[in-house]
Amino acid sequence: MVAFTDGTAGVQNDSAFRDLVEGRRAAAIAMQRVNDILSGVLADSTEQHPAAAAIARIEGVIKSAQAAKVPWGGRNSYVLALKDALQNLSNFQKAAAAATSPVEREQSLVHALIDKNKEDIPNAQRHSELVKEVGQ
Repeated sequence: MVAFTDGTAGVQNDSAFRDLVEGRRAAAIAMQRVNDILSGVLADSTEQHPAAAAIARIEGVIKSAQAAKVPWGGRNSYVLALKDALQNLSNFQKAAAAATSPVEREQSLVHALIDKNKEDIPNAQRHSELVKEVGQ
């Protein structure tokens, strides 16, 4: 399979193509869900540990997705993208250690993850909107 910049794809295996598109769509949805969680945590001025709160909420979403009884092929991609967000949050937490206060550090890392997801979402969405070339 080859994906072209015009949004079409040369497809030889329909099943693999559907899996790719569904997986990318699920990843984009997961990144947007993470950004919604992070933005909500940052909006709560009483939250003293925004990273910990975000991690707990994301872990809850992961548990719900894993427990879902629906045969959604993109569920694995969705869960993997959520787990990736948890890892990124942990990595950003280490990188933000130079900020002056614990709250500023956590707010900084949460903002950094939102920015990273904003960069990644368009790529995942582009791949989730691929269409099969005519004649394939």
